[in-house]
Amino acid sequence: GKIYPGGVEAICSGTAITERAKKAGLDVQHAGEVNDMAKQGNEAAMEIMDDAKEYLANFIAILIAITDPEIVILGGSVALKIPGFVQEVEDRVKEKVLTELKPYVKVRPSTLNEDSGLLGAACLAFEHAKDKEAA
Repeated sequence: GKIYPGGVEAICSGTAITERAKKAGLDVQHAGEVNDMAKQGNEAAMEIMDDAKEYLANFIAILIAITDPEIVILGGSVALKIPGFVQEVEDRVKEKVLTELKPYVKVRPSTLNEDSGLLGAACLAFEHAKDKEAA
């Protein structure tokens, strides 16, 4: 496959999907439009969406192999707004992990809407502040 510079964000985020689509000459404003074009059979859009799912699934499969999480939660506009995206990523992850792990793979969309990253950062900051007070 192709190599993309940067982290998984550089290919799987809504911004990355949209930017790649624009570079491919597609007239889109957000990842949902790229996904719609992919569903309608646009080859460039199909490849971009496939790359996003494939890279994310590879990344999650590696995380599962290393950290053995009970569940992987996906947030952000792509996971939350594109129907079937999270399920397809989970299906791909199951194809990549060891057979024994397949039944335990759980990839779910966040229930905290698109602010989940912000809320997580705030929780970390408060925890850190509490730890300093206790010291």
